[in-house]
Amino acid sequence: MTPQRLTATRTHLSTSTISRIETGKRALSIDVLVPLAEALQVSVDDLLRAADDDDVVIRPTQHTNGARTT
Repeated sequence: MTPQRLTATRTHLSTSTISRIETGKRALSIDVLVPLAEALQVSVDDLLRAADDDDVVIRPTQHTNGARTT
């Protein structure tokens, strides 16, 4: 069993969801963070802590839907 499939099984998430999380194509929410932390046997803080963020590039994209902007 691949690590991705094992993580998906332990978190009750699909392998495609795990893949999107790994590639940054899916935003993490609390309903995903807690099972992911439990499956990896780490704290949520450990998942969110970045030891080195020199290569992180954030370019927020504004989305407007009527009066709502996210």
